[in-house]
Amino acid sequence: SKPVHDPFDERYLQTIFVADTDPALSWASFAIVTGCNPEGHCVAQHENDAHTLAMLERLYSMGFQPIRIDGCSPDEQHREASFAV
Repeated sequence: SKPVHDPFDERYLQTIFVADTDPALSWASFAIVTGCNPEGHCVAQHENDAHTLAMLERLYSMGFQPIRIDGCSPDEQHREASFAV
């Protein structure tokens, strides 16, 4: 599929987030980040896993304690490993 670079693309506006822990209960503000599909390019799952691991290692090295919060399509057929920081 075509890379997505527009942050207001309809697909992003429909994203739902699924988490075991609500980051809003712990922090006054946070950002949600993902290592999946860099620059909007779909890549194989093993590449997404490697990007996610590298991102987590970097976040921990910077002193963050990320909370898992996945970004999903409304029907939950597409799900990306994401983290609140």
